[in-house]
Amino acid sequence: MSLNLFGQLKAAWSDAVISNSSMVYAGNNTFHLIANEGRQLLSSMNNSSREIDIYFAAEADFSGAEVKLGAVNLHCILQAANNQKYGGYIANFLGLMTTGPGHDVLVQSVRAIAARPKTTQLLHLTFDQAAYGRLQSSTITNGKPEDQASDQQNYAAFAKACSDLIIESPANFSYGGRSLSYSTWSNWNIASNDQWPPSTRSLPNRTQSGSSSSGLVYLGQEFPQSGNVAQLIGYALHAGSDFMNLCAALKSLVGFATAGPQLALWDDLMARLKSIIYNDVSQDFIAPATLALTRLCASGRPNEVVGPAPGLTDKNSIAITITYS
Repeated sequence: MSLNLFGQLKAAWSDAVISNSSMVYAGNNTFHLIANEGRQLLSSMNNSSREIDIYFAAEADFSGAEVKLGAVNLHCILQAANNQKYGGYIANFLGLMTTGPGHDVLVQSVRAIAARPKTTQLLHLTFDQAAYGRLQSSTITNGKPEDQASDQQNYAAFAKACSDLIIESPANFSYGGRSLSYSTWSNWNIASNDQWPPSTRSLPNRTQSGSSSSGLVYLGQEFPQSGNVAQLIGYALHAGSDFMNLCAALKSLVGFATAGPQLALWDDLMARLKSIIYNDVSQDFIAPATLALTRLCASGRPNEVVGPAPGLTDKNSIAITITYS
């Protein structure tokens, strides 16, 4: 979507698909297929822009009778171009991830450059399979979680990230001075999928969204002054469901087969990655979801931090890459 007001104000917003692949010859009759699957959110106002990318990068060897899958890494990119506010947001995001003298210097460097006009700030995070393989999630059996402890941990990490990054309620997982806790989410989910008051031994099912109108009945009773805001509360709670499902989906990728019939395995993997991006990642909560992942995958301590990125000579730009493994 784009807007042009008499040539004085030019604005554009886009939600684009990231889907590209390339075949690379590695020599000795060896061919590698490399693909990126994800989405990009981009907004611009005159010469100012902000960008959020989230995508999987996967590769496979198609040289033999069977396809052999390589690494499947999850990437998230935050970029501000001539956007002082969003550049400050990126600096704050970086500051929330880890602590330490060296890290503090990087945060201050990003903040200082972001304060100047016509500059660019970029933060690129990579999670490999070893990192997201450490995620935990509750097992859903016959629509019910066997143990909610892991889901509770994941939900708490996501709610905390939203609280750290977002000012507005209820997107920051609070409303009317109350936190939107896992208990609130559980009751809302049960009301949406079963009934309220709950039936005997009712348990939530994060994989099902249920009836939004039934969920609103519960929220109206729980927050009687919310009015139309109840719909926004439900939207935030649904994003919590998405994040818990994201953790489970990422964990399941680690057990994905590494070899199989030509193309069939690759097609299955691509379908799985697309499903995760579009079903388990709320587009309005990509940054909080990523921050929560940094804390869950490595307790906020990345294995490799590079900043400014090697080879960057533009004094008006700074790029930092962080790898979790």
